[in-house]
Formats: sequence, C-alpha cells, structure tokens
Amino acid sequence: MDSPLVSVVIPAYNAVAYIGATLDSVLSQTYENIEVLVVDDGSQDRTLAVIEAYCRKDGRVILLRQPNLGVAAARNLAIQASQGTLIAPLDADDIWYPHKLERQVQCFLDAPPQLGLVYSWFSLIDEAGSTLWSGSGHQFEGKVLASLVYQNFVGNASVPLIRRDCFEKVGVYSTRLREHNAQGCEDWDLYLRIAEHYDFQVVPELLVGYRQVNGSMACNSKVMARSYHLVMEDSRGRCPEVPEPVYLWSSTKFYLYLMSRCYGSGDYPGTLSCLYRAVRSDFVVLLWLRVYAIFLKSTLMLATQPLRRQIGRTRPGTQPQLGTRARRIGDRPTISKRYQQIQLDRLAWVASSDSTARPAAQAAVTLRGSLGRPTTRRRLIHLVNLLSELVSRDIKVQYQRSALGVLWSLVSPLMQLLIFVFLFNQVLSVKTGYFYPSFTFSGMLAWAWFQMSLSQATGAVTSNRELVRQPGFPAPILPVVTVTTNLIYFLIALPILAVLLVAGGSNLGFSLLALPVVLVVQFMLTLGFAYLLSSINVVFRDTQHIVGVCLQLLFYLTPVFYDPATIPERYRFFLAVNPMAHLIEAYRAIFLRASVPDIPTLGALVGIAAVLLGVGHQVFVRVSDRFIEEL
Repeated sequence: MDSPLVSVVIPAYNAVAYIGATLDSVLSQTYENIEVLVVDDGSQDRTLAVIEAYCRKDGRVILLRQPNLGVAAARNLAIQASQGTLIAPLDADDIWYPHKLERQVQCFLDAPPQLGLVYSWFSLIDEAGSTLWSGSGHQFEGKVLASLVYQNFVGNASVPLIRRDCFEKVGVYSTRLREHNAQGCEDWDLYLRIAEHYDFQVVPELLVGYRQVNGSMACNSKVMARSYHLVMEDSRGRCPEVPEPVYLWSSTKFYLYLMSRCYGSGDYPGTLSCLYRAVRSDFVVLLWLRVYAIFLKSTLMLATQPLRRQIGRTRPGTQPQLGTRARRIGDRPTISKRYQQIQLDRLAWVASSDSTARPAAQAAVTLRGSLGRPTTRRRLIHLVNLLSELVSRDIKVQYQRSALGVLWSLVSPLMQLLIFVFLFNQVLSVKTGYFYPSFTFSGMLAWAWFQMSLSQATGAVTSNRELVRQPGFPAPILPVVTVTTNLIYFLIALPILAVLLVAGGSNLGFSLLALPVVLVVQFMLTLGFAYLLSSINVVFRDTQHIVGVCLQLLFYLTPVFYDPATIPERYRFFLAVNPMAHLIEAYRAIFLRASVPDIPTLGALVGIAAVLLGVGHQVFVRVSDRFIEEL
C-alpha cells in the first residue's frame, strides 16, 4: 500500500462526547488517501474505547497513547509517527465538512515549495452540533507575518493543512506554554513561525465546524492571556521587522476576543478584566458601543449575584449557553461607523506591511522580499542611510530655488548678529567682559540649534503624513532628522565663530576636545524635547503655537546677548533651572575662556538629557499607535 499523502493528527483527552462525530467527519472526506493518528492523552473516560472501536472499523485509524502531557505534546507525538507529506491537525471536538481535505490538497498539488500552509473558513457550532454562526472569513495570502501577528486569521487548530517541511524547518508545537501553565495559543505560535519562512494560501469556503464548548480552555481568560503574551514576546524577539503598532493592536483585539468568550460563558469578572485591559491599551475600543452594554450587564450581574442566588433565580455552577450569547452579540449592528472604519484602516495598513494583495482572488505580491530576521548591523545601516536621505531632503527643500542656497544658513545668523551688536552693544551699551560679537555669536549658535529644532520637530509627524502612513516606516527617526539637520547648520556656522574668536583675541586650545561632549549633551537634550513635543502635537494641534510663545519667552531668560553675571541675585533662579543657560556657558568656557566646562554641571546636564531622552522616546512610541488615526 502506498504511503498516505495526508496525515490527520487528533489529540484527545476526555473527549468521549465528541470524538465519534469528529472521526466520522474525517472518514467521510471525499479525499481518501489519508491516515488518521489519534493520540489518547491519558483520558479518564471512555474516549479510549471509542477510538479502539474506530480502529477496528477502519484501518486508516491509528491509536497512539501517552500519559496526560497536554495537547501540544499529543500533536507532536502523532506528527513524529506520521508518514504523510501534508499534516492536518484536528481537535477532538471539532468536525470537518466533506470537501475540506480535497480542496486544500488541490492547492498544494501545483504550488511551489514556498507554500507552507493552506487554511479555510469555518463555522461556529454549539455542543449539539448546530450552527451558531457562519460567514466569510479572511483572505490573506502570500507573506502574511504582520497580518498574522495582528490577529490569528487562521482561526483555530482544526483549520490548516501544513506541509511537513514546515515542521522540519521551524519545529513542532511548543510544549513550553504548558510548562508555564499557559496553554491555549500553541497553534498561533506555530503559524507565526511558519509565516516567517513560508507563504500562506486560503480556500474561501466554509470547511470546518469549530465547536464552542462551555468550560473549554479558550474560556479561561487568565491562562489564555498568559499564553498570548508568551507567544507575542517570542515573536517580537524573532521578528523586529513587524511594526510595533501591530503588536499593540493585536493585544487589543485579543482581549476583546477573550471578553466575548468570558461574557458568553458567564464569567463576568473575567469579562470586566479583559475589557479593562483592552481599553487601557487602546482607547479606540470606547467607540464600540457594544462594550458599554457588556460593561453594564456584567457589572449588574456581579452586583446582584448574591441576591439572585439567595432567591433562587440562578443555581450555583449554572452557566448561560455560550452559543445563544455569542449569536446575540454577533447579530446586533452596534459597532459605530467610526470604530468600524478605524478597524478597516488598521487591517489594510497591517496587510500592506506584508505587501499582500487583498482579496485573495488577486495574485499575492511580495515587495519586501523574504521576511527573514534582519541582522542588527543591517538595520543600523538602513537607519543611517534613511537618516542621511531625509536630512539631505530637508536641506534641499528648505533652500530649493534660492540664489544663495545653503549659504543662507550663514547669512541669516550674521544679519541677526549685526542687529544684536548694534542694538545691545552700541545703543544699550551691554557689557560682557569679552569681545561682544564672539560672545553673542557663541550663544546665538547654540540657541538657534535648540529653537529651530523644537519649532520644526513639533510638526515633524504632522508634516510628514505620507511617510508615517508607509508600512514599516520608523516614525521615531523624524525628530532625529530635524535635530540633525539643525546640528549641520550649527557646524556650518562654526568657521564664522572661529573668525570672530580670532578677531577678539581668544586662544583656542585643548579645550576644544570637550566640544563633542557638549554637542552630544545638547543633541540628547534637544531630541528628548523634540520627541515629547512632536508626539503631543499629533493629538493636540495647539502645541505648535504654545511652543512658539514659550521659546520666545525662554530666549530672554537665556543669556544669549547678556552676561549672566549681571543678573540680580534674586532672579538667578531662572538661570539655574534653565538647561540652555548652562549649555551656553559650557560653549563659552570652551571658546572664550579656553577652559574645560564645569564638570559637575556638565555631569548633571548629561543625566537630565539622558532621562529626558528616555522619557520622550517612550512617550513617542506609546502615542505612535494613534498617528495613523489622527493624521
């Protein structure tokens, strides 16, 4: 007898109520070149006797036994003992419709080896086998990694047909989750690992009956949440190319799924907990009107539970029928148009991250090539090249079609210097103890870098809408571009300062070795503010106007054109808390006094700049998931 092409893998634990219907659905498949490996995972009911009866009735059914080691270990045992080129997992309480294997096998016959998994649509059935819900599913094909992180569109463990080569390359089902008491997402974890290396394809037909059983693993919200986070933590480590917002939105969708499962099974504390976690990670959830009804109903049921038990309206241990509740939620048109549109936009953005054509009737295209994990060196080179291109673009755009071009970066500060010298030195007779043009210009350069960076960085995200909307574009690089561009203008103007220093009789020496340190400190400090302001401006557009007013006020509180020693003692507090005042003093120590800046002060500035940069970056990343919605 020829080896079977398809090996059906069925783990069974205390499944006597459903294993017969499951095996009947397999043995009645229109595609018959199969073997059926059923693993009894230490059942304590009559599951083993039922399986043995089927083994006697049909030689294609093979019984394997193991102590209770969990569903992942049971599937792995069957895969190891199987002979088929294609592996078809099936849970012991689900059923297949007659053409399931035939339709999926046909996809593999003419497909290249790059096709690793074929999935289909499925219906929800209740414990009695009646259909609760059926409808069209997702149609993702080709490279689907980001889409699969966003949601497990395959749906459940009984849907896919998988090429054996996939298990040999990425490994089998993970048993680590059971060791951490976190079972539930083993199938999703396997699909993610397969998606990193193989293409997916869909059969757009309802071919699986996914049974909804009260008390099943999927109803334990705490264990499922723990399982989900372990799987996504591993995925983040393996796949840094998946945009971070995809993981955030995935978490929101998963907790909404758990909320509906808990609500349907009568677990109202679990319902409220999952709803809280979903809202905490994504306030867009509040646009879904149904969550308010679920919240009120769950709160009311919890508050009245002692009273209802006392008067006998509910008996302890009784749970509502999951199927009825699930159908009622799904049939009500309670999703607001705004919330629905946001979900559709997110789905399209995530799908475009995979460069996958939708719907599946179109040819799947791949623009990004292989989704293999890029090395840190490659990512760093990519970011440096991108930074270089964006800085070059900003400089060219700013001086496009101007007669002097980039020389305006010299002319502008020179004109401003002449005004300051005339007004403050000649008219108002401001004295500094140094050659006034070099004194003022050293402060002007540092302040101009700071002021222009913050003014432009505030609108860095809102003025680059098309870039931010591009899948995979690293939005945190935009404030870096702005600060770097203005640093270049600072460096271009340094020769003018050198001329003024020579004219004023300053002696430049080894103190210049401290200049890079001060530049790095100002870069960090400015970038930290830039991250904060650019992210806040996305959701609060008045920020750019407030920043303009605040910078104007801060300019006069910074010793750019006057000596800080001339400030009365009672007002020096404003200089002490102004980091730019200390930075400008550091520059003047290097340029005018040919000395090293005050070490304790510079050390304090390093600490402040580092903390501000870290906080600013974290705020930017947290707010970045709202960029697409707000722009």
